[in-house]
Amino acid sequence: MGEVKCCGGCPTNTLPTIDRLTITEIRCHKPASGMDSSAMAAFAAFGGAVATVAQVAVATAGTVASGGVAAPVTFAMIATAAGTGGAVGSAALKALNVINDKFSGADDLIVMVGGRKVVSTNPAAKFQSLDADQSIYNLAPISFVGRTRLNLLEYDHPSDDDDMGFLDIVGGQNKAVMQQIIMGPESEGNIYFISYTVEKGAGSVQTIGPKWSARC
Repeated sequence: MGEVKCCGGCPTNTLPTIDRLTITEIRCHKPASGMDSSAMAAFAAFGGAVATVAQVAVATAGTVASGGVAAPVTFAMIATAAGTGGAVGSAALKALNVINDKFSGADDLIVMVGGRKVVSTNPAAKFQSLDADQSIYNLAPISFVGRTRLNLLEYDHPSDDDDMGFLDIVGGQNKAVMQQIIMGPESEGNIYFISYTVEKGAGSVQTIGPKWSARC
């Protein structure tokens, strides 16, 4: 487990590890739904705050781009920024106001990781219904090499499923991320918090799928 066997075309000292991703919580804060003008303004302000905090994160720590914004942003980062004052603090306070709001409704949620559907309870289900302020916990671990992408989709039949945002997860080191923010486009208006762990070298070649097992 945790090792990639080389086919002869890559230097042995650059072999990547097979890492294990465990999604510990997916929480729906605001489901995808139609929005009136005031809700659209609040959603736009929230997105602006996330982007502003992301830019600060890049400037101070060089974090990796993800989720359609400049860097991964968590609830804790928003809360910390809200106490800093200035333009960043003002933007973060607006985001906290949205986080403190209560929303209603539900999503027919599809979770994709590395192009594969991940369901917490019934693998045969087309989607999982998730209400506002409801969470699903401890999805089955997923093995990946280098980096992988988590996509959120809203089930929509017979048309294409609706995009509700994504985040890129980078391997190569052990880490635990709490409540990273995913936002969908304005047409959906959803806000989710994703918590996950990455364990370097703890993945299994049997579970990374043919597109990775054949990769050198």
